[in-house]
Amino acid sequence: MKTKLLIIGFSFLLFLGCSRPRTLYPLPEQPSQGLNHLYFYGTINGGYAELYVASPLFTFITYDPGITYNPLCGNHQQGTSITATKYKEPRFYLSLFFYNGINHTGIYPLSDTDISTVPLCDTSLNQHQAGLYLGGEKYVSKDHCGNIKINYLSPDKKEFKGIFNMTLYNANNSQDSIVIRNGDFWIHIDSLRQRTP
Repeated sequence: MKTKLLIIGFSFLLFLGCSRPRTLYPLPEQPSQGLNHLYFYGTINGGYAELYVASPLFTFITYDPGITYNPLCGNHQQGTSITATKYKEPRFYLSLFFYNGINHTGIYPLSDTDISTVPLCDTSLNQHQAGLYLGGEKYVSKDHCGNIKINYLSPDKKEFKGIFNMTLYNANNSQDSIVIRNGDFWIHIDSLRQRTP
């Protein structure tokens, strides 16, 4: 009798253990589709794609929204930049520079970046650029390496949605690159803490 009870008890525990879903690895972070988001998938040197999502930093004395819009950027204030940051692993800092600002829907093709200047607010070049700090390395855009497409721009130019795909190259080793795919953002300038020029 005790043996039958033990078998029934172990069978019941086994059933409960098998019926509950198990997670051996953490589930991937899901990108936000809401207002003021920016994310992308990055693949370094043909490895696995990883999701990078801009996220805010909160401390007792500091708040950084994770996405910053700078309306007057560049050494000659010749453009506009969007910067996206994540402070937890995988940490990154992405800078997108729009020569003459975001002033129309359509494609903004990327060109060479000043290798010495990421973030791109110190650029002297009059062209659309991108730069990324990731894992202690600096990756920059080159001519014809990709583009940013603005799909929506509000009449007052304070809200915009876009997508981006590009390959950025290590500033110190051109054999090292990161392929960025399915980048996505939706930004409303008035609801971000703007960096003053």
